[in-house]
Amino acid sequence: MSSLAQAAPSRSRQHPAPRDDFRPDIQGLRAVAVALVVIFHWWPHRLSGGYVGVDVFFVISGYLITRHLAGEVERTGRVRLLAFWARRARRLLPAAFLVLLASLAMVWLWLPKSQWADSVRQITASAFYVENWALARDAVDYSASQAGATVVQHYWSLSVEEQFYVAWPLLILLLLAVRRGLLRIAGRAPATPVVLALGLAVATVASLAYSVVETRQDQAWAYFATPTRVWEFALGGILGIWWTRDRLSGPLSAVLAWLGVALMLVAGFVYTEQTAFPGWLAAIPVVGTALVLAAAPGSGRAGPVGLLTLPPMRFLGDISYALYLWHWPIITVAAALTAGDAGDGLKAALLLVSVVIAWASTRLVEAPLRGGRLLRPTAAALAFAAAGMALITAAGSVLLQTLPPDREVTIPDTTTSCRGPGALDPANGCRSVTGRRPFLPSTLQASRQNKVEAYPGCQSGIPGTTLGSCAIGAPAEGATATVALVGDSHAGQWLPAFDRLGQQRGWHVIAYAKSSCPASFAVRTLPSETTDDNQVDCGRWVRSLAAELVAKGYDAVFTASYSTAYGWKSPADFKFSDPGVEGFQEFWGHLNAAGIAVYPLE
Repeated sequence: MSSLAQAAPSRSRQHPAPRDDFRPDIQGLRAVAVALVVIFHWWPHRLSGGYVGVDVFFVISGYLITRHLAGEVERTGRVRLLAFWARRARRLLPAAFLVLLASLAMVWLWLPKSQWADSVRQITASAFYVENWALARDAVDYSASQAGATVVQHYWSLSVEEQFYVAWPLLILLLLAVRRGLLRIAGRAPATPVVLALGLAVATVASLAYSVVETRQDQAWAYFATPTRVWEFALGGILGIWWTRDRLSGPLSAVLAWLGVALMLVAGFVYTEQTAFPGWLAAIPVVGTALVLAAAPGSGRAGPVGLLTLPPMRFLGDISYALYLWHWPIITVAAALTAGDAGDGLKAALLLVSVVIAWASTRLVEAPLRGGRLLRPTAAALAFAAAGMALITAAGSVLLQTLPPDREVTIPDTTTSCRGPGALDPANGCRSVTGRRPFLPSTLQASRQNKVEAYPGCQSGIPGTTLGSCAIGAPAEGATATVALVGDSHAGQWLPAFDRLGQQRGWHVIAYAKSSCPASFAVRTLPSETTDDNQVDCGRWVRSLAAELVAKGYDAVFTASYSTAYGWKSPADFKFSDPGVEGFQEFWGHLNAAGIAVYPLE
């Protein structure tokens, strides 16, 4: 790719080139963003929506980077791609690579070997800035930080930003090419800022629409996927193109700026892990950030600029990037060493340690390499990026080589004495396991087995209504019977048994399982759900299932559900006196009426 991309210059007097002047209030805004995230990670129950700080960062990045690129186009008529990417490498990679190498050391020193493989995989993904896609694929719940989070899970947002830095100048060049095409075809075209703003407006609408739809269908994926966040950068970018200091000022400016601060803080304190985020609710902190960026400079003493430019705020803003990098590995290791029981005193002390380390790495690593001569040449900065990625990948591979090989273990088939189920029988007088011999199977082997899906595709997730199925047991040709296994995850636990049973008895088994969705015509409820989306999806799935079973005419249907885990209510079109019982009876009776035998499993 050429290091210099040409673009048609615009000399529009109506839209002067944006200035890259420094705004100290943005440092204060960064301080607010990082404080939201860090406090949420240490004390999630006190600031339950602090994760919106990431969205504040996204808007700021969109504002600053688009402002810079648009200014370069207005001044020179071109965008120097490699030079731009080299500047990003100098600014971001030294600290990022340092924390990744330190994270590898933390994994080696303090985390159990059962977590090494996942940690190295995600550290490598973070080095290449695709951690968000790794987490999206794993469908990890980011808010559930105690549930298997690695030391670099927070790099998902940095990955989204880096992908933005790669793609954004290319988008700018595409929009400029569109303008040149209009000039050639029609002989006239809108001014460059107008074309850029219109293009970003289209990106904003498309990305926000996708975010709303995808959040409803698969929130875990939507949280990490880059397309759901593009609109946040784009909105900041539109502001960066059009904003000038004299565009908004006076009392109204102060009101809007304080409203922006309020929106960010309200989202931080009101949103929770159950909030359908990002979706349209991300607009609250995003619009709040945009209001502060647009209105704060002209708000005078009545606005929040005085607060945002206080020395502590500017200090925190200056180290915000490094603090974001360092705080999460420290949290993760502390949780592992204290078994998740760190008190407020220890948390406060470790937070102070994070601040000190962030300040030191900013002063001793980030600033010298960003402004020094070593990485000043574009080629040197890009070579540094490639070398860092290679080094981290190699170091992770070396760490994995130290793991002991898996050992195949044969468990004695006995229910007597203190082996197998007999160990739970008080009559056997079994004592606690003691000794120095290794666990059989090893914790690493058990961890890997727990993460391998034995019957992929046989169980659908909670969101959605697609009637997925899989075939197990004997082949369809020559089968003695064709039966169905249906229900929620408790039906899924019967898959190995029915696979073997089908092979032994010649049954061709079709499994229909859906997480948290029992095969009942009643509506199941859960206290943890704040919307009825999953109830609606489950109800539609069950009705589709009933129609499918009757249409296929199975010889028998086996069903299992965790019936006591749910609350029950009648559907909108039918009244049950006892929904928890009659919903199942109605479902089974529907199949019986079609000549299908039903066998409930406990």
